[in-house]
Amino acid sequence: MKKRILVLITTEAAGGAERIILAQMKYFNKNKFELHVVTLEKGYLESAFSNNHAHYFCLDSKREISLTAIKKLLWYVRKYKIDLVHTHLYRPDIYGFIIKLMIPRIKLITTKHNTNNFRKKIYWGLLDKILSIPASQIIAVSQSVKKFISKYEFIPLERIKVIYHGVDISKFKRKINLTRLSKQLGIKNKDFVIGIVGRISEQKGHKYLFEAVAQLKNKIPCIRLLVIGVGELKEEMEQYTRDLCITDSVTFLGFRSDLAELYSLMDVLCLPSIFEGLGLVLIEAMLCNTITVGAKIHGIEEIISDGVNGFLFPPRDSNVLAKIIYRIYQSNFDKKLISRAKLTALQFDFKKNLKNIEKLYLDTLS
Repeated sequence: MKKRILVLITTEAAGGAERIILAQMKYFNKNKFELHVVTLEKGYLESAFSNNHAHYFCLDSKREISLTAIKKLLWYVRKYKIDLVHTHLYRPDIYGFIIKLMIPRIKLITTKHNTNNFRKKIYWGLLDKILSIPASQIIAVSQSVKKFISKYEFIPLERIKVIYHGVDISKFKRKINLTRLSKQLGIKNKDFVIGIVGRISEQKGHKYLFEAVAQLKNKIPCIRLLVIGVGELKEEMEQYTRDLCITDSVTFLGFRSDLAELYSLMDVLCLPSIFEGLGLVLIEAMLCNTITVGAKIHGIEEIISDGVNGFLFPPRDSNVLAKIIYRIYQSNFDKKLISRAKLTALQFDFKKNLKNIEKLYLDTLS
């Protein structure tokens, strides 16, 4: 008999966690599992979730905790006789905790995605510790996340299993014919294109990349920055580009689904995050033969080896970031570096990582 798995996620954004679930819906073992995906609210990937290969249901609740959403979720679990609930991110962890209390037979697994600074505060750590108690297994998406939750959420290391995030590598490869997209974005052949992909939030460090672009504008007159993503700081960051007098060099593109094409337009993909669980956009860009530059922090360092397959700079240091970008601009692109980056990225094939997740499901249910 197939094991009935319910994956619970927030999905107000289109970040790495959401894209991982989409890949899981596409590649899960249909002979062994019946996969159900439930989202707490609608988001940018709503149509992709509803048009995928698994059962899909949206609770459509934006409140932190909703009694109506809890009732709907319990109804769904009972109706489809769910065997195991797999939660991703903070709010789903709360709902998973409640499901386990209300239906003790349910097995619970949670995935920890990030090293959020606010979770270093003791009351957040204790809350996450309590939420993790009924979980049969805790997955960390990187070694740095494992160390973080062990230290700040007081979870024993033996309860944490590292299963690296991955990407659907079939979706990411260098695109050649980009004339239409270049014209649409006003990008010329001589332009030096930098990109940043991710939620526009303090975590992602957009301001440091903007400051670097401001320093480089006179040195690289053809510099262009593509900002892909949405988030709570969008208006503030748009104003910051005006303050820095770089608005003519920066284009805010919002949410985009054509990431492979956009990566292929870029000369450099930058991830200047303050903290990061892993940094899937680096892997995606590497698969598209784009040079990557990331902040020297845990998570990113598990992908980029400085000077080997990409470049690292001290976090929050826009001066060093500007120097690295200028060095890349001045030099001929190192084909060996790009090749090494692609080999690194291929190690994060989600289909391989999914086998480890599904093995964990079976082990937990056995």
